[in-house]
Amino acid sequence: MDFYAEKHTYNLIEFKTKKRALNFSQRDYCADLLSALSSHPSKTEAYGLSLVYQAKVNLLSAEVEGYEALLRWTHKDVGYINPETCLEIAESFGLSRALQMWVLHKACFDMYQHPFMQCAVNVDPNLLCMDMAREIMGILSDYKISPSRLQLEITEHNAPYSMGSLAAVVSWLRKQGVQIALDDFGTGHATIAYLAKVDLDYVKIDKSLVQGIADSSFMKQELMAIMDLISVSGARIICEGVESHEDALFLKRIGVEQVQGYFFHKPAKLEDLLNFRMSSQQTA
Repeated sequence: MDFYAEKHTYNLIEFKTKKRALNFSQRDYCADLLSALSSHPSKTEAYGLSLVYQAKVNLLSAEVEGYEALLRWTHKDVGYINPETCLEIAESFGLSRALQMWVLHKACFDMYQHPFMQCAVNVDPNLLCMDMAREIMGILSDYKISPSRLQLEITEHNAPYSMGSLAAVVSWLRKQGVQIALDDFGTGHATIAYLAKVDLDYVKIDKSLVQGIADSSFMKQELMAIMDLISVSGARIICEGVESHEDALFLKRIGVEQVQGYFFHKPAKLEDLLNFRMSSQQTA
């Protein structure tokens, strides 16, 4: 498929006009990021930009129910650049939307190649508008992917400029079949407002409210109160940051169905994920 570059080069035009104002080091970073974002998702690893995937596991069945796409950038000169820095570079030079769409394209390209995958992609609520929503549906259509295989995770610590506008876009996407999750619940802005005003399929409880919960009576009571609050909205619950057997057992005991964390699966490259899946099927 070669529709990617034709549809998305326009997102980068404004950035090109700003390059002269940057110092040499910044030009190097941004030129490489620009090259990656201008390329088809199947070829961008040549520029060090890639996705890794972390499994989401059903606690009751122990089955993998989906994967979260996580951005990685290994720069040719300086090596690994953490995702937060990558996002900051993109935001500084007007590339946030282009980077967002690249991640969506790359995740959908991987789902197109591997029909077993259901994938979650983080989305900045301040970028999520009707134009982007229609573009997302266009990507799914181009790759012939059922919308139900895509989950958009709204990052809660980025407070939306308009909760009403976001709610309308989310409602439209859900009607098209896309799943919506609220990420990092309990750490950011307008937590209660999201539950009251935005239709959600899932709420992901932040790792800071989960890690070490088996050893803390306060954390146990806190989490159960949060779960009661979420249940009123009708959304399902995901607990992230599960890193011990004891925490997993407690979460299972109180009725948490889906979890994510290093205890079950670390983020992995797609080829490693596929090898693990094949070996699991052979030993089952």
